[in-house]
Amino acid sequence: MPVPSFGARSKRKTHAQDENAASSRIPVKSPTASAFTAFTSIAPRSPTRSSPSKRTAAERSSVPFPKSPAPAVVTPLLVDARGRVNAGQDESPRLGRRPRPSNATKTAKSKDAKSKTASATPPSLWQSLLGSGKGVIAHTFDRDLLQGPATPYCATMVTPQMLLEGMNAPDVAYHAAAAVKLAIDNRPKGRWDLERLRSAAMEYYLVALGAELMDDVAGPHFTFVDPRSHDDTREMVGQALRLMRLFARQGYRRDRIVISIPATEAGVQAAMVLEQRYGVRTNLLFVSGPTHAAICAEAGASFVMFSYTAVHHGIGQRNSNNPFARVVEALIPTTTRLADEAIERTAEHLKQAKLQSVVLLTGVPDITEAQRLKGFDSVILDGSQSQKAKVPLSNTPPTRTAAPTQGSPGKGRAREAQFASTYLSSPGGAFLSAISAETREVTQATLAKGLQGQMAHMKGACDEMLEYLLVQAELAHLDLETLESLYEDDINEQFKISALQRAGISVVQEKPIRYDNVGFRMICSLWDRPEAL
Repeated sequence: MPVPSFGARSKRKTHAQDENAASSRIPVKSPTASAFTAFTSIAPRSPTRSSPSKRTAAERSSVPFPKSPAPAVVTPLLVDARGRVNAGQDESPRLGRRPRPSNATKTAKSKDAKSKTASATPPSLWQSLLGSGKGVIAHTFDRDLLQGPATPYCATMVTPQMLLEGMNAPDVAYHAAAAVKLAIDNRPKGRWDLERLRSAAMEYYLVALGAELMDDVAGPHFTFVDPRSHDDTREMVGQALRLMRLFARQGYRRDRIVISIPATEAGVQAAMVLEQRYGVRTNLLFVSGPTHAAICAEAGASFVMFSYTAVHHGIGQRNSNNPFARVVEALIPTTTRLADEAIERTAEHLKQAKLQSVVLLTGVPDITEAQRLKGFDSVILDGSQSQKAKVPLSNTPPTRTAAPTQGSPGKGRAREAQFASTYLSSPGGAFLSAISAETREVTQATLAKGLQGQMAHMKGACDEMLEYLLVQAELAHLDLETLESLYEDDINEQFKISALQRAGISVVQEKPIRYDNVGFRMICSLWDRPEAL
């Protein structure tokens, strides 16, 4: 019979250890049955080495002892409003007895423990988020990220900023040109209303970008209404329904589309109409805290979104009338703490009130802040943030801010959120006049900060779209000679470069040539001279 191997420390040379141990043994009272059950239900105790448990072969499990805990797997699909984990994923191992490893395995593990710990690669932020049950929403056109296995997005999102960036990106700008042509082809005969054509082209462009993103990521897609209409309920509802019809023509189901709307008084009313009357899922933007989020959730919004930058700004602009709160806040980094508290208390209130709105987070200046924050369900990351989130974390997570005190303004706003349904039923949906002065000030400042950036990007995108329209309008009414005069400098520069290159002379381009303009392509192509092809 082979002698079991033990480490050098486990060898016994005398019986002195047993004698000393016997004399020092003190009887300990056994825990009660309820206490023992409470502890063993969390982590069952394994038998000690000195008294091994005897089990038959039939009682032993065939499941191998795991060497390390398996990371949680989150599928890239939001299943419902609260949980985004696919119902078909593997169940976690049940608590119970597991077969113990042999002595040889234990010895090998003890010898390699330090080397394994030293060589273990720390998880990335992406893995950390997925492991905690949070989703990542794509805010990028990068196909490598959208299709890459290392970046499993759960949804996609288009914003006014992306519309403007796409018009200056060659691999995306063709969608804008195609949208302009489609708007011109579908216009009433003989009418050239540039404003109506631009609005139609922007909607076609928005749907085309959404369709491309949905082809890469199997999950919901967040589109938006024009933020410049944030005070017009009827206009926001009408545009949302037009977008839904355009997506339906492309073959996308209604449940895959989410309409993002600013969480203004008119925006909340628009979300209520879309959710309750038309069954359109909505995402209310730039929520400022528990009271504002509770009002949006009571209106039926499927999602509420915090912009961390906007919340941080809104809280910084507050004017607290509580002198005790000012004293407390003077001792702590107030803006950061209260911004974190607003997000976390919102999640707590929605859970307690059994409201089904999902909490989204965007505008995080440092992606590691997403580790510290606990009150959101999914985070929106752009291309650069997604690249950083794939890299293993090199430093410890940011420490959490101090816990809220009894005099914290955030706690008062959380109590105020209990009356959200009352505020929502105000005449005309004017909930801002019904909430407290401090909460109203934070809400207005947060909305103003978020809308400022979105409206500026939307105006830039519309200006770019108007340039596309003007070019198409000119091409529709210009003869060939007039068109050539518009591109005379470009054509001469191109001919000069071509002649020097044929002579074998290196060329330095002196003037920019508008290669991508439709007019230049029409002049330089040979479509009217097939004999030269």
